[in-house]
Amino acid sequence: MARVRSPNYPALSLPEAIKAVATIHTAEQHLAAPKEVIAKHLGYASLHGLAGRVISAMDKYGLLEEVSGDKVKVSPLAISILYPSSPEEKQKAIIESAFKPPLFAAIKEEWQGEKPSDANLRVYLVRRKFGSDALDRVIEIYRETMDLVTQESGGYAPPESNQEHQVGLGKPHMQTPG
Repeated sequence: MARVRSPNYPALSLPEAIKAVATIHTAEQHLAAPKEVIAKHLGYASLHGLAGRVISAMDKYGLLEEVSGDKVKVSPLAISILYPSSPEEKQKAIIESAFKPPLFAAIKEEWQGEKPSDANLRVYLVRRKFGSDALDRVIEIYRETMDLVTQESGGYAPPESNQEHQVGLGKPHMQTPG
């Protein structure tokens, strides 16, 4: 049986993507670099599948911008998160970044900014043709991203009684490169 390929979604939560872009900024500052070099800054030996998905996730959140060909650099939106001139600038940038991925924007629109239960979100994703093997990870990435939005804005609070989802913000998901 053929494997079902899920629609695009970020391979990292926004907190994970922010940590990764901070690493890139430390190494390159405001300079553009080939994606292969970016992958090496993140600890990967080359620009292979996982490294490509990590870089793509940062791009989906608007934390990287393409310069030319395969070169990217840290975006102004990422700078607003990493080095904000005010707490309000950081809050606005995090919210903007969180809803840049089309899937997360669609979820926000579907529930008018309210937070759906994991069961409700699971049905929504299945109807959007996500493979069953991706559902838990997509929900986890979405929840961690929304937890950061909540932390920064005080809005979009998760319900206290939702025991179906207990994910820590600091939990690393990036695999250590071999």
